Parts: sequence; structure tokens; C-alpha cells
Amino acid sequence: MTEPIVVRLDRVRIVSWAKPGWKPPSIPGFRVVKDTWVRPQGPTPTYYRVRELQAEASGARAWWQYQPRRGWLRPWRITLVGDDRTGLTPYEAIRILKRCRYAWVVLVELAVDFDPTSGVDRAFVKRHGVFGKSRRRTDRGGPGQLRYGSRKSGKLVRAYWKDEVNAFRVEVEMHSQLLSRRRRQRARKTADELTNDLANVPYLLFPKHIAFMRFRWAALKRYLKRRLGRRGSELFNEARAKAAISLQAAARFLRTSGVNNVHRFLVPMRINEEMDSALTKWSLDFKDFGGSRQ
Repeated sequence: MTEPIVVRLDRVRIVSWAKPGWKPPSIPGFRVVKDTWVRPQGPTPTYYRVRELQAEASGARAWWQYQPRRGWLRPWRITLVGDDRTGLTPYEAIRILKRCRYAWVVLVELAVDFDPTSGVDRAFVKRHGVFGKSRRRTDRGGPGQLRYGSRKSGKLVRAYWKDEVNAFRVEVEMHSQLLSRRRRQRARKTADELTNDLANVPYLLFPKHIAFMRFRWAALKRYLKRRLGRRGSELFNEARAKAAISLQAAARFLRTSGVNNVHRFLVPMRINEEMDSALTKWSLDFKDFGGSRQ
């Protein structure tokens, strides 16, 4: 039987210390695809070279950037991307992490995949998705994708249908601002400690940065009627019409209409319990797999 919600580790980025001139080492279980010069992208070039690695047992890949162009950059920056169906496994992650010293994680992307039977789709996310303080960006992502937050903020959320896993995917890309508040705690960690940090990401993520909510309409109606009388009924009807399309649009409308603390009229939906269970299961499996590796 297909699980209604499956969590996968989709992408990880770490930075690491290395001696000047060190090249990326050979990694068991990975083969080198190519090692090339990096074309400068954007106004500030970062690294001179990048080595692309391919996992031998899955579709996981790694891009190992080295020879920094700027003195403030760490000698190594490594981006790991998991297989579409399995995600990035602890076995693959730790093979890379164990070759790094004084490393820390600067980006983690978890994919929460909802089976079609779950009822979660693009319209559902618009009507019920709450991603902390992140707001929807209509100028990014294209017509088939919802996007909340940005690359410069603490997180970036994408929601779209993914054919490869036959599910509606909600990706939460967490940046260093959320992963570690205290800079000095980021370094001097072993591969096991970094793997454990990855396994704990769901506890940082849920429910503060991803949840599905609905309005307590009866409570909101009583509040508006008591405070605004007839105008309150008009605002209530307009808020319900907006909420049928977008929770954020309805909340924004209520705030601009003088309703403070709109979140007090929101209540978690039952699917949050299933999502919490899926995130916890992934976290425990990731820890067990990492701890029992050979």
C-alpha cells in the first residue's frame, strides 16, 4: 500500500575547511563524472573549479567546488542532490561528510511528497498552507509552481506536481539562518554529528515552518459581528470568498480591514498529524541508518 505522505532528503550543501591546494578526495561509492573550470555566475565569482560525482548505486549526485576565488570563501563547498525516488541516504551523505573537517551545513532541502489520495494539490496548498512568515511570490516559479519566501530569506518553499514520484511535492529549502543561529556551533563537528543534525531538521521545520490550517469561521463571525455590526457581516462574506482561493489572501484582507492577530482564528488540520508522523519516521530511520552503517 502506498504511503499517503513520504519525506525525502532532496538536497544538502555544506562548506568545509581544507588545506590550500587540496583537491577533492576519491569517495567510495561515487565515480567522477567530470572536473571542470567554473564559469563565473553573477557579479561575484566564487570558485575556480568544480568536480561532479555520481553515486554508483543510485541517481544521487554531488558537485564539489574548490579553489575559491575570494578569501572569505571556505576552501570547499559541496552540494549533494538525492535520487528522485529514494532521496539522499545517510550512507551517501556520510561518505562525503567523513572526508570534511570543520564543516557545517548551510542548506538543507526536505521534500514532503503527498500521494494523490491525500487530497493535497496546488489548490489545497493555496487554501491551507502556512509557511511561517514567508509570503507567496507570484513573480517566481512559473505557472505550475507555488513559491513562498526567497533564496535570501531563512527558507524557500516550492510546491508542485512531480511526475517522477507520482506525488504533489512541497519542498522546504532551509538556509543557514534557520539551521544554526550561533555561528560558533556550526564548526568542529564530526560526520556523525553532521548526520545527526540532518536527521533533526524535521524538528526545526514542523510545525513552525510548514503546516496546514483552516479558519475557525464561527469564532471569526462572532468577532466581526460584535465589533463591526453590519459591516462585520460584509467583511466575513468577503473573507470566506477569498479563503476559498487563498488563505494568505484572506488573512491579508482581514489584517487590512482592522482584524489584529488573524492567526488566532486559525486551527491546525488533521493532515498535520499525518505529516508529523511522516517527518518523525524519516528522522528516526535516517538516524538508525546512519548509526548502523558499516
